[in-house]
Amino acid sequence: MLHFNHKCNQKGFTIIELLVVLAIIAMLASAALAFYSQVRLKARDATREQNIKTIQTALNLYATNARTYPVSSAPGPCSPLPPANCSNISSCGEAITSSSGAGQTLVQDGSLPSIPTDPINQGNYKFYYSSNGLTYVLSYCLETDSIPQKSSGLNQATP
Repeated sequence: MLHFNHKCNQKGFTIIELLVVLAIIAMLASAALAFYSQVRLKARDATREQNIKTIQTALNLYATNARTYPVSSAPGPCSPLPPANCSNISSCGEAITSSSGAGQTLVQDGSLPSIPTDPINQGNYKFYYSSNGLTYVLSYCLETDSIPQKSSGLNQATP
């Protein structure tokens, strides 16, 4: 009589085990990607805040020497009301760049070597400046609520 030894020395993993491992890896990767995306948003907001502070320092330096802030050619700050969602931030003044308006004045005066820009620097993500010479408003948009005392959307800085 024939006796079969059903004992197999199988080495390796079953297909089910491999699929479970792949599913776990996929979940971990998607969680890491979501976390990384939030970190990037927060880092851009931190850079925006730092750039606004740099522009404010340059404006204060200019005002100390000239006894006035550079006057903007654009209308006053966000007439008639600030757009909370940044959809119409361009109504908040002129885009401040190294080659035009107040930004050019700051660069020519030596207050700044160049005007810092928004990390995205397109669409609603630019810095806008308005001034009558006595005071100024810098308008900019944040993507998150990660900066203390600031909310996502339109924010403004004044002297």
